[in-house]
Order: sequence, then structure tokens, then C-alpha cells
Amino acid sequence: FKQISLFLLVSFVAYMTKGFLDFGIIRQLEPHSIYRECHDIVPNQGKKVPTINWRGCEDTEIDRESGLIFIACTDHQGDANHHKFRWESSILMYNTSSETVEVLDIEFFAPAYKAEFHPHGISVVRETDGLYLYSVNHAPETSGDSVYVFKFNPKKRQLFQTGKFRHELMSSMNDLVAVGKGQFYATNDMWQSHGSPLGLAESFLRLPVTYAISCNLFNQTCTKAAKWIRSGNGIAYQKSTNRILISGCLDLQIHVYKRQEDNSLDYEYSIPLGSAPDNIHVDERDVIWTAVHPKIFDFLAAFGDDSMKTLAPSQVLAIALAGTERFNKEGNPIHEGAVVISHDSERYLVEQTLMDRGDVIVSASTALPLSETKTILSSVFQPKYVVCSTE
Repeated sequence: FKQISLFLLVSFVAYMTKGFLDFGIIRQLEPHSIYRECHDIVPNQGKKVPTINWRGCEDTEIDRESGLIFIACTDHQGDANHHKFRWESSILMYNTSSETVEVLDIEFFAPAYKAEFHPHGISVVRETDGLYLYSVNHAPETSGDSVYVFKFNPKKRQLFQTGKFRHELMSSMNDLVAVGKGQFYATNDMWQSHGSPLGLAESFLRLPVTYAISCNLFNQTCTKAAKWIRSGNGIAYQKSTNRILISGCLDLQIHVYKRQEDNSLDYEYSIPLGSAPDNIHVDERDVIWTAVHPKIFDFLAAFGDDSMKTLAPSQVLAIALAGTERFNKEGNPIHEGAVVISHDSERYLVEQTLMDRGDVIVSASTALPLSETKTILSSVFQPKYVVCSTE
């Protein structure tokens, strides 16, 4: 019995030690960037908005056809449990052509829906009758987590709510991706409640207990599509290869799944990143972009600092998968000046385009590619929105 107890103790200590090392507790960072300059987007350029507070504007999506960028803003600085929101949440729109920003008018079904609107992850998709925006919504004191669906009116610059969907599998939602015809996939970042003893144990022990769901808005159904993920976070759809990509934040990996005709997902492989991935985007050349957190404890320290004086590093990775135009089997960088992080000649190539100690932006959560030369960065909590350019 003593030998078994000792073995279990040593195994537990080894597991926890590896976790601390994986979270970058002693990691030494070397700043690196392929960008010639990075600048903040001036928030008061929009005609309708004298000032905009960027705080909590962590997720961003682009409609490639119009060039419009939609930004979800919910400030819950210092409260990871999504219980305290210090001002009304909003959806912003950034016009890349005119470089203007505005707060979109939203027409809700009812005042109660407006009061409980606190968006997190968002996704935009074009249907036959127009552009739709799907949003993860947190309303812990009323209806819990749900998905709000809006149709965008480009003439009125307005979002009109067309649906609200709640399902028991939406336990602690983080992000979602709409793929058309009312179908979407979504991640849960926790199995137990945020802040609960079991929830803390789940995160601390890095238990692979979260899952992603496949849902249909029209028939109001959801099923588990991917399991055994350590804190599911960002999710994206690579249309050319029909793959769904999911961030395993505490896995330090992106998991790759093949989408099937019945909308189920078949696991293919995982891509090691060495840092905790947040949101994911796919550019027009099928390159996958993700903002990652190289030092988790620095991120947590900055999250809890309401004064915003604590710096936490930001890292941006670009990934090419086999079967896409930019994949390089030999392992050469996709972008000039980038550093190759990991490479599998039959599956993927991962490169670093930015490693920043927090001077450019604190804990970037999104790296949205605007073009071959420009990338937009947003933060989980820092009131900042940055454009970086290689030109």
C-alpha cells in the first residue's frame, strides 16, 4: 500500500510540475515580430460614436465580401465567472475601407433580451437572404448561456434579432462558428461552473472533460461533436478542406476534425503549439491564425488587475495544413521573417509572426488576418485594438 501511495504521489507531483512548466511559469520569452509597425485604431473616428471603450472586445469576425469587421464587447474585467458586467455590452463594426468604427444599433425581440445581452464568441455567415451574426451570450442570472442570432441590415447599419437558442449542452460556452443553413458548432470551456470548487479543480488539474457541440438552429437540436478537450476555446471552419478546428486552451494544441455529411466530426490529429490558444481564424489563403497565451499565470495576473498595469505577453501563430495552397512540406516559413514553431511534413507547419511582452497589446485573444500584410489584434481585457502591418 505504501509503495502504491508513493507511486501515486510521485505521479501527481510530476503531472502538476509538467503543468506548471507547460503554462510557462519559468519560460523565457524572446520578443520577435515580422511586422514593421503596429498602431492602435482610433476609436472615435466613427460618425455615430464620440468615444468607444474597447474593454472586453475580445472576439472579432470579418465578412470578406463587404470588408466589414464585427467586434463583440463585454467587459467582465476581474470576473472570470461572467457574473459582473460594468456597462452595457455591444457589437461594434469596423469598416476597413473608411477606417471608421461605430456601435451597431440592435433591435431585440424584447427588452429582457437586451438587458441580458453579454456577447462572447461571435461568427458571421452569408445565407441566401443576407448576412447573419451568431453570438454566444452569457446571462448567468436569468437564462444561462445561449446563442443569439441577428440579421444585418447594411443600409440601416443595424442588427435585427431573428432567434435565440438555448440547449442543455450549452454548459459554459466560449466560441462558435456558423457554417450555413442554421448549422453551427460551439465550444464549452468548462464542464463545471466557473469559480466553483469542482470548476477550479477541473482547471488546476487540466482535466480533459470539455466538449464541442454541433447544433441546428431550425430544429433546435444539439449533439456532442468532439470530446475530451482541456478547456475548449476558439473554433473555426476551413471550408476548402471541410475541417473544423478547435482550440484546446489547456491542451496547448489545436485539434483538427473532419466534418461529415451528418454534421458529426471525425478527429484527425492535434497540432502542438507550446502555448495556450485562444480564438482561431482562417484567411483567404487557408492559413489558420491564432492568438496564444505563452505564460498562463501572467495572463491570470493581468486578468485580475483592474488597474491594467500588469503586462502579459501576446503571441501570434500562423498554421498551414496539408492539402492547402500555402503548406510547405519542407518546413520553410509561410511568411518572411517568421520562426517555425513545429512541423509535420505530412500534416502541418506552425510559425510565429509575433512574440510581444505586452508592449504592443496585453494578452491578445484574437489575431484576425485582414490581408497578406495586415493583422488585427484584440485583447481579452485591455481597452485596445491594434493593426499590425508588414509593409
